Amino acid sequence: MGYTSRIEKLRTEHRPYLDSWNGEHIYKRFASYRDSLSLRHAKPEDILRPDPAFSNLPGQVPNPSMDATSNVKEPLQTPISPGHDYLKHPPRCLPLCVDRSKLESLDDYKALNLPVLIRNIPQHEDWDCCKNSSWDLSSLSSSFPKAKLKCGEDDDGEVLRVSLKDFNRYVNSNLDDSPLYIFDSRILEQNSTIRSGYSPPSYFSSDLWSNLKESKRPPYKWFLIAPERSGTTIHTDPLETSAWNTVITGKKRWVLFPPSVKKELVKAKNLFEKSQDDEAANYFMHVLEKIRTLHPSIPCYEFTQNPKETLYVPSGWWHGVLNLECGVGVTMNFCDEFNFDKVWREAREGRPRSCWRWLEGMVNNDVTIRGEGVADRVERLNKEDGWVREEYLQRKKEKKERKKERKAKKKEAKRRKKEGGDVESDADMDIDKDSEGEVEQATTSTSTLKGLDLSPPSERVVKSDPPSSITPPGSSSNGSSSSSSSSSSEGEGESEGSDKKERKRKKSKDKDSDKWQSKKKKVGVE
Repeated sequence: MGYTSRIEKLRTEHRPYLDSWNGEHIYKRFASYRDSLSLRHAKPEDILRPDPAFSNLPGQVPNPSMDATSNVKEPLQTPISPGHDYLKHPPRCLPLCVDRSKLESLDDYKALNLPVLIRNIPQHEDWDCCKNSSWDLSSLSSSFPKAKLKCGEDDDGEVLRVSLKDFNRYVNSNLDDSPLYIFDSRILEQNSTIRSGYSPPSYFSSDLWSNLKESKRPPYKWFLIAPERSGTTIHTDPLETSAWNTVITGKKRWVLFPPSVKKELVKAKNLFEKSQDDEAANYFMHVLEKIRTLHPSIPCYEFTQNPKETLYVPSGWWHGVLNLECGVGVTMNFCDEFNFDKVWREAREGRPRSCWRWLEGMVNNDVTIRGEGVADRVERLNKEDGWVREEYLQRKKEKKERKKERKAKKKEAKRRKKEGGDVESDADMDIDKDSEGEVEQATTSTSTLKGLDLSPPSERVVKSDPPSSITPPGSSSNGSSSSSSSSSSEGEGESEGSDKKERKRKKSKDKDSDKWQSKKKKVGVE
């Protein structure tokens, strides 16, 4: 199989619903969009003068790449505290910018759950990947041409992989609206050269998930190779974890929304055109401006991340990424003492098995969360939420059994249908049995009422035939009439009979109307 066939196979399996990968021709408009971003940079006085609310935070530096795209115009005056309401009192410019060489700890920012753009971590902490441009895509594909990295999944959740040699060629020639995007964790375990090229920044070295065996941990670290126009749509990170993301080469466009903004507003599914796919390029190039226009009170922060910069994304913050240039980077999700409470509440149900092993590991290692033993803290959190593990496990077991029972019934129904034709499932048969009596009763009631005029008195047709002339259904006055002769006689006199009925109906209506008028006069109704 040649290069073209291999790439086409990956495309088809990754997004089988797409008729064309470049049907919107985004590549034709992308360069002008990227160039327009330079016009959005904030004025120097805004860069040098951060919001007064953050004046007490250490290590801040000017950020020349900060954009004036935030719809928050007035600076925040009141200092913020943990649990700050960003909808009522939004900051003007985020993320804040610090320099690694001027700040030893990021704890003041973490405590406030504030996003931060950090400069010079790779240089200050001496990462090998930044030396001699060894981590640009061309160098990586030359060094490891046969290395296969994850670039997506098919509809069944099976991992799709591409060789670095093929991917390098694809990046340099594709015109896709939303290109394939390498997001791989296996290479960080299998390739010692890449694994040793960086280390978690000292700001984020304390990761409580490290108390769990590596093979049991939820996925948490990734190696990224991103073509321009690729990206990720708006989302929050799993299990309420925080994350750091470092760009080695290339540029990324980010958007951030505070955790309190509603999902339907940030996702904005209704703002995509019918011809547009729900992809990062469309979101950044078209949808974001609509969100700002329709919801001017929602704080929305858009900015560009440059090479050697690291972004700290706190727990719960909505974020999306669009790659402006082809680039390489690394990212990692983590849990520390500042987001532990949120992570625990998500993990105890989202990852129940790993969660309790994790707790056991933290207890064995005498972990404390802000001066409180981890076991005591977990017990307190569970008690505050009214969460009991045994009850949760029982609910989960019952749910699993119901699911298993439904699956077995479907399987049995399919087997019966295959063996004996169109056979109903047990569930359908049960419904039929329950409703059989109701159907019979309804049929009986209908047949009993058949022939009776249930219209209001003013609209009823007065029948001239005496009661004795009413013939029981299925018989005639002489006892010898057949159903066929009855039906033919109905057809012959249809026109004449309808005229008589209409005249009688009008006469009856006028008669009822006269009676009502006389009653009104008696009781004094106007």
